[in-house]
Amino acid sequence: MRTQSLVYKLGVKIRILRKAAGLTQEQLAEAADMSVNFIGYVERGQRAPSIQTVERIAQALNVAPKALFEFSEDEASELLYETLLATARKCTPDDLRALIQVAKQLGNRSP
Repeated sequence: MRTQSLVYKLGVKIRILRKAAGLTQEQLAEAADMSVNFIGYVERGQRAPSIQTVERIAQALNVAPKALFEFSEDEASELLYETLLATARKCTPDDLRALIQVAKQLGNRSP
């Protein structure tokens, strides 16, 4: 298995969180007050962001900075998980309760 650098993993995580939030690179760049090119370089692991830049990107993604350093080996599953979390953050408590009830009912169904 190929060992990936921290810079590369950070870039992948930022891309996953950006997509989960439904943002384009342009929208993230604007929210973080950075250039689109720089965001692209970071997402591809070609540039290492400073601590201040990590903070601005995390704020623009509405996550804690430490979330940018929580890595998974399965990018597809992580994207699905982060998309679910990003969607849940936008829901009202009543919406969340209704979704939980639907999920429980689906889990109790026989195949």
